[in-house]
Amino acid sequence: MANQDSIRRVAGSVKPYLSSDRIHKRIEFALSFVDNAAGGSYRFNSMNDTIHNDEKWFYLSKKRKS
Repeated sequence: MANQDSIRRVAGSVKPYLSSDRIHKRIEFALSFVDNAAGGSYRFNSMNDTIHNDEKWFYLSKKRKS
């Protein structure tokens, strides 16, 4: 077995850096989906007419000539 001193656990993850401007724009985007309901309460839009698509799905297959 290896010596205890030669094996170390490293817990490091790289987190993306967001500038304060980019953080502010993300918050504005999220708040654009919130409605101000009567009585001062808030609720999220139903989002039944919203499509979320991941860009990587466009590059899964090669282009074919027809």
